[in-house]
Amino acid sequence: MCLPRNPVANFFMLTFYIAAAWDNRAIAKNICDQLEANGLQCTMKWWTHEDPTQSREYCMKDVKGVIDADIFILYYDKTSNSSGHRIELGIAIGRGKPCCILNDPLTTVFKHTTMHVSIDDLLTLH
Repeated sequence: MCLPRNPVANFFMLTFYIAAAWDNRAIAKNICDQLEANGLQCTMKWWTHEDPTQSREYCMKDVKGVIDADIFILYYDKTSNSSGHRIELGIAIGRGKPCCILNDPLTTVFKHTTMHVSIDDLLTLH
């Protein structure tokens, strides 16, 4: 469990930021859609970025999305060579955000700093 069950969850919307490698953007969108269908709100949908000339602007929005989120979610893929999602995880940990790792990376350094849950577990928090 990532967060204690909140008895006043119906009075506010729990926000989240989901990070993943660019190659896994469809998976991130699917997870986001599931969570939003259950009343949570994504702070930044980075997979909608399409113009590479705006990368600095997008990076700033991504950082703000992490900062504004109540909870940080990482979809981990050990085959990914990209690093943006790891940077975002570092921001979340540095800011003391509750972090959930999806895709079970129990053999990584993440096991020391975060919690491992399924989407179903995450939905029970709201």
